[in-house]
Amino acid sequence: MATQTQTATPPTITRQTTTQSLKQTLTGSAAVKTLAQDPFAGNVGHLNEKQAIALDEFRRQILDAGLYKPATESTRASHDEGTLLYVKRLFPCLCS
Repeated sequence: MATQTQTATPPTITRQTTTQSLKQTLTGSAAVKTLAQDPFAGNVGHLNEKQAIALDEFRRQILDAGLYKPATESTRASHDEGTLLYVKRLFPCLCS
């Protein structure tokens, strides 16, 4: 009795990375403009107005909760902006 072996072909995975495919994928001119002009968008020093407002709101919330101490003339802030952005992204439920 002969047995047949079947060989499976691996699936083909394609990845679109061109600007044109990003324009087709994303909606809204601001999203396309941000990706095309600033690869560091959403990082320290590269926040748009909406992101800056959200970061200030998050900073206020953790200040009220006693988890953050702002900088004074003699001391540094307990957390820098990079850390705040990281935590805000890691725990989006904290930002409601």
